[in-house]
Amino acid sequence: MSDRKLETGVFVFSWDFELAWGFHDLDSLPARFHAFDSRSYIGEIVDILERNDVSSTWGTVGHLLLEECRQNGDYPHSNLLVPRKDWYNSDPCTNVREDPLWYASDLINRLRSCKSNQEIGSHTFSHVTTRVDDEVLTCELEQCQKLAQDGEMRTFISPRHGDVPVSLLADTGYSSYRAPSKTPAISRVAKFYTGIGGPKTAVPTRESNGVWRHPVSTYFFYNPIHRLQQKLPQIKRRWFESGIKRAISNNEVFHVWAHPHNFIGNDNAIEQFDWLISRISELQKEGLIKSMTMSQLTEQMNDNIY
Repeated sequence: MSDRKLETGVFVFSWDFELAWGFHDLDSLPARFHAFDSRSYIGEIVDILERNDVSSTWGTVGHLLLEECRQNGDYPHSNLLVPRKDWYNSDPCTNVREDPLWYASDLINRLRSCKSNQEIGSHTFSHVTTRVDDEVLTCELEQCQKLAQDGEMRTFISPRHGDVPVSLLADTGYSSYRAPSKTPAISRVAKFYTGIGGPKTAVPTRESNGVWRHPVSTYFFYNPIHRLQQKLPQIKRRWFESGIKRAISNNEVFHVWAHPHNFIGNDNAIEQFDWLISRISELQKEGLIKSMTMSQLTEQMNDNIY
């Protein structure tokens, strides 16, 4: 349920922060991980957010919170339940200095120290999908809570847009989640090219157990569209402007999401991101829209009904 709309439009940017963990059950890492300094691009993203006083939510694979790990049994993290025995075969069992694509304690500290609020949320501990047994998923959600700072881990973002087991979230200390993005690709592309309708905006809704569902408006990247807007950047900017305008007009939420690794080696995407965040900053200074983390928005929605 959602008892009433917000007092202003709201902008939310959420991240699927995974680095190598997003691919450890696949054949190989994308080439850009090896061709570019992934950390410099992520650092640039955070600098842009900080410079413009814009907040965001980082759905973080819990293993990235570690500075190091070692094998402690027959396989790494043998104290945790796994979906299959070879699940951690790719884990290097080293540290952030030797294998910075598998550990990110330094980047987590950068997010925590950022002058604009950067929320650390959960993307499970090892990027398991929500199709695993409830016992495995519960173990992953609880492990993220153990590694997080007190009260920090309140938002869940599902790997690969799997269905969200809302009852498990409530039982493991989470108060909000990002709704899976499942709009058919052909529909997204058609809407983007034609401009008809523009990105949807909405207001979070409250599940019966008190957990809040946050709908998404648009993915930052759509490959065919993104390639086109490299030559015609105004196409993508017009798309974002339509979502911003709708959020302001309706006092709703314009929610954009992306993977930070998609920006690696992509200076054009960085420029587009800089433009979007600068635009939000301008409108925020004018009092037309608020930049919020998912947890901040959840708190405001709770305040609206109590």
